[in-house]
Amino acid sequence: MVGNNLILKKSILFFVLFFLTVVISCNKEEINELEKRNEELIAQTNKLQEQIVNLTTEVNTLTIDVTNLSSSNDVLSSSNDVLSSSNNDLSNKISDLQNTINELENALNDVENELNDVENELNNMTNDYEQSEAENNELFDNYSSLLNSKNELQAQLDNLISEINTISCPPIEYSNSDMKSEQLFCTFEEINTIDFDYDDSIFNFSFIQDSIPLGITVSKITSTKVRISGTPYSDQKDLFTFNLKFTSDQCEIVKRIVLARSPNSPKIIYIQSGALNQTLQSGASIDPIEYKYGGSAEGLSITNLPDGLTYTLSEKKYTIAGQINEAGSYSFQVSTINQSGCMELSETVNFEVEESTTSTPANTGGGTSTGGGTSTGGGTSTSTTTQYQLIVNTGSNGSVSTSGGTYNDGTTVSVTASPDTGYGFVNWTDSSGNELSTNTTYSFNLSSNTTITANYEELMFYLHPNGVTILCPNAIVGATGTVNGVQYTKVDRNSLIAKRNAGENLALVCTSGITDLNSMFRKQYTTSNPAVSSDISSWDTSKNTSMSRMFANTDFNQDISNWDTGEVTNMYNAFQNAWEFNQDISRWDTRKVVTMRQTFRLAKRFNQDISEWKIPAVNDMRGFLKQTEDFDQDLSGWDVTGVTQCDQFILNAQSMSEAKIPTFTNCTP
Repeated sequence: MVGNNLILKKSILFFVLFFLTVVISCNKEEINELEKRNEELIAQTNKLQEQIVNLTTEVNTLTIDVTNLSSSNDVLSSSNDVLSSSNNDLSNKISDLQNTINELENALNDVENELNDVENELNNMTNDYEQSEAENNELFDNYSSLLNSKNELQAQLDNLISEINTISCPPIEYSNSDMKSEQLFCTFEEINTIDFDYDDSIFNFSFIQDSIPLGITVSKITSTKVRISGTPYSDQKDLFTFNLKFTSDQCEIVKRIVLARSPNSPKIIYIQSGALNQTLQSGASIDPIEYKYGGSAEGLSITNLPDGLTYTLSEKKYTIAGQINEAGSYSFQVSTINQSGCMELSETVNFEVEESTTSTPANTGGGTSTGGGTSTGGGTSTSTTTQYQLIVNTGSNGSVSTSGGTYNDGTTVSVTASPDTGYGFVNWTDSSGNELSTNTTYSFNLSSNTTITANYEELMFYLHPNGVTILCPNAIVGATGTVNGVQYTKVDRNSLIAKRNAGENLALVCTSGITDLNSMFRKQYTTSNPAVSSDISSWDTSKNTSMSRMFANTDFNQDISNWDTGEVTNMYNAFQNAWEFNQDISRWDTRKVVTMRQTFRLAKRFNQDISEWKIPAVNDMRGFLKQTEDFDQDLSGWDVTGVTQCDQFILNAQSMSEAKIPTFTNCTP
């Protein structure tokens, strides 16, 4: 009997072991199949990369052929038939190349489909075999590697397409060929009009308005013609350059315009705050008027200067000053003296002189003066206070504390300039462009009618109004800029990863423009690693759309409360197993997020109030707080009507009570 029991126990044990062996074998077979498929995809990717290299070589050869054909145009002018045949052959080659590229795009689509299949299988394994975390992580790594390879192939393909498109850019022609884009101009004289005719395949043209000189207009006069005309004006600058950009669906063409003041052009510049038209009382001093001349001018001629006014010359600068003692209307002319072929310049100055209303005290009615220096009697006196007009100008890139007003003579005035975000204050200048101060707050005594201007410049690197985020949206990748004495470098995703891998300080980068931070620190972030434990609170994330697995399996715990998450759509596993993270992210904008699956799974220490998050677009919240330990915030007020998947929402969450979870209507948590 005992022997029979022993045999029975051994049989049961053998059956259990056999069953476990079968189950494990099945799981390993599935994983082996996936690994094998990954190897096939990698081999396919390598083959595609080799094709890309070959295609790149062929495009370079074709480009050289095009250049050689173009440079030999004069020699082959008598061989039009041969050239036409060559061009046809080239067009055929380009067509064949385009067909090859289409095939390559189809191959890339196949890779993407396979990647989607791998991702679906991995997701299923995550749900079914939670004990196989290590194996799943390896498969995620393979998926990420394949995704990166696909992105690299796509980038190479885009470059190839761009190179091919440049072969057939639509022509941009001068409709008046004698009016070139490089001209000399005379002061106060119009330039020769420049017209550009372009193909109707051009759907847009643009230019930077601030680069266009004052007095010059750029206008679209027909659907296929752009005109440049007008009279350049500047009180100091003699050279203007600006670009017109024409864009088609194939390429981009830039036309550079250069306008230079003729060396034979006279130049007279009104530089002082004293106005050309002044009203004053007899016997009062005028506001000094200063002129300087340049270009071909050999001097200035001043005619009809009123009595009492004089002028002095110093370093090509005339200063007119003095006083007019008789009431009346006065005018005089200031002209250039020159031998140039450009028009001479002349300006008229006008004065309206009124009878003085100021009189000295007078003794009347028997008033006497005694040795003590006192005066008695019926004497009266009257006086007036001189006032001046202040005008404060500012451009569209900032504001000022006051636009000006009327002030008594000698009043101390302070004005403050405030640049808009993305712009920096340059200086204060007078009406002739002379610099007055580089301080944002400028204080001065008003003694004449005065016009001042606050000037600003666009910044490539600057500080967000929140005082933390570093912005550089218009800088190119690799450019550097200084903000508050610290130098930053513009990076894209690839260069950011390279800096991370090289152990560089990631607090010194500007991330404006990066759209994908997927898996940026996954399994790599540790406080013992200086490369990836840098303070990244200043990162600009305003364009980022994916935070998938960004901090998964890390001990990250930095302040990222100022991050702009307004474009993020994917928070899948963003903080999964980020066991130390517990920072305030209550102000994050989550209105565009679609998936929050396992966002905080195993984020043991996280317990911040996120009750104000808005999640109208979220449809997947599976395992959102699964296996958390400390989280116990009230999320019952969340609107989750759009959520269709919410199983295991708080599975094994040790502190979270069911009363605080949202009320799901389209799924069961």
